[in-house]
Amino acid sequence: MVAAADVSHLYSSHPIHPALALLADMLRALGLPDTSLLLDLLKYVLTHNFVSYREQVYPQIKGTAIGTPAAVVLAHLYLAALERQLFSSLTRDERPLLYFLNIDDLFVVAPSEAAAADILHAPSADRVCYQTRYHFIWLCSSLP
Repeated sequence: MVAAADVSHLYSSHPIHPALALLADMLRALGLPDTSLLLDLLKYVLTHNFVSYREQVYPQIKGTAIGTPAAVVLAHLYLAALERQLFSSLTRDERPLLYFLNIDDLFVVAPSEAAAADILHAPSADRVCYQTRYHFIWLCSSLP
């Protein structure tokens, strides 16, 4: 089964606080020394973004600001954490034969249609609890 998908609204849809919690878990797993200052600074950068409209200033309340350099890094780490959770939950027979992710575009060759659906729908499953959604670009059971 070959499938391609796109993560919809990657920057504006992933919640900041759960993404920071995932990042904290990843940093702890790497055995890095105290990272609380780094996480506090990143939280400040991601939660202090504003938009002006008709001379009114509004705080951004959902997702990360696209122009923030930290948004790209956090988006990559967020998807990496979701991948880690996904692959740790798959059996050997469910794992994809090929899996490529480029920022928010995904290409998968899976052993079956059910396995491809599990892989592409996993980030929206209750066990992961995040708002990331994949939109299928195409799905086919055989190559030409």
